[in-house]
Amino acid sequence: MPKIATYIRLHSPDPVTVLAVDANDVRSAAQAMVRRDDVTFPVAFDPNGVVTAGIFGFGTIPESVFVNSKGVVEKVYYGAIPKQQLAAGISVLKSTHA
Repeated sequence: MPKIATYIRLHSPDPVTVLAVDANDVRSAAQAMVRRDDVTFPVAFDPNGVVTAGIFGFGTIPESVFVNSKGVVEKVYYGAIPKQQLAAGISVLKSTHA
């Protein structure tokens, strides 16, 4: 998440919205990470992985999911996402934004 937070600070994703989900973590640790890494986008909290592993079936963390403005998943990236993959995913969402 630190690399994503840095990228978002340096490159405006507008009109794309970035949202993170902190899963399988203690709330105080998640909040400390958000402060430490200067995360400026919303971070949801899934302490027991009910949403991430249960509902969405994510087997690995981290995963980056790119969802277009119609709610359709465009791409899923498994593992820590490289900057060029993040930029490409955001670019696709910007181009499909209606």
